[in-house]
Amino acid sequence: MKPIENKVFPQEDWQNILYDLDLKIMSGSLLQISNLLEHPETTAKQLANVVLTDIMLTSRVLKIANSATHYPAKTSDEGALTQAIVRVGFNGLRAICLCVSLMDHLVKKKKNRSQLMTCISRSFETAVQARNVAKIMKVNTEDVFVAGLLQNIGELSFWCSSIPDSEQYQALIDTENSSPESAFKSLSGKDFQEISKELSSRWKLSALLEASFGSEQNPSVKSVALGQKISQAARFGWESKEVNQVLQSQLKDLGFNILGAMKFMKDGANEALSLSAAYELGKPKKPAPAKATTSKQELEEKKPSNKKPDGPTSLIRP
Repeated sequence: MKPIENKVFPQEDWQNILYDLDLKIMSGSLLQISNLLEHPETTAKQLANVVLTDIMLTSRVLKIANSATHYPAKTSDEGALTQAIVRVGFNGLRAICLCVSLMDHLVKKKKNRSQLMTCISRSFETAVQARNVAKIMKVNTEDVFVAGLLQNIGELSFWCSSIPDSEQYQALIDTENSSPESAFKSLSGKDFQEISKELSSRWKLSALLEASFGSEQNPSVKSVALGQKISQAARFGWESKEVNQVLQSQLKDLGFNILGAMKFMKDGANEALSLSAAYELGKPKKPAPAKATTSKQELEEKKPSNKKPDGPTSLIRP
């Protein structure tokens, strides 16, 4: 996207950049899915057929949808995809597709790479931790997973938009040493959570997602809230006071002892890391060591030679 020109905009204009973002990022298969979801007679099979036209989208929708229910995907054919869509529901599919589209846009960006990756990783960790809590509280894990995944939809949309490239935003970052969220609030009058709440309503993502931003307290909303608390606390380290507070005040109420609660949180964090790896967010794998060579010809080649090389030597990577 082109940077915004250097002139003063009303706060509503900055907000509208994010509110209209779904129209700009939806294209190809995602746009077809969005259009199909507008018709009540649309079937899961029809949606699956559209998703299958995009190999990368198929892989990511299956991975995220199956993670919502802890259902292991063995194939990526029409039947498996149709079943996944039935499990998460049509609104769940809409939310997952939108989230996939936002994340795909983010990983292509070269600026603010660390912040972008942290934002995406946080989405997965909140979703997984919230789903795991939902299983214990015996509420719908699919709805809770999707609501957890989109808790920071406002921040995801912000990084996906043209705002971070604008001169006005950069001036706040450079001259006032503002954080990304405080700089955005100076421009728009709203913080990321307020934008998340507004986007949830405007984009019709999830009834539970909307409820999670309000004052309603039911087991599903509590599952999302606790999943987010676990995710936020884990950023300070497993031995931090923030993690200890969650252990003492939250997870004990679910019947965990300290060791069991710690294992519960770490297992969720590890699963979230594997989901993040699909977006190349995990730690890079170390290259496998070269195999030892023992053939006669190779042994001969290893013997020292008095012959000078004809030209520059080259490094050959295995």
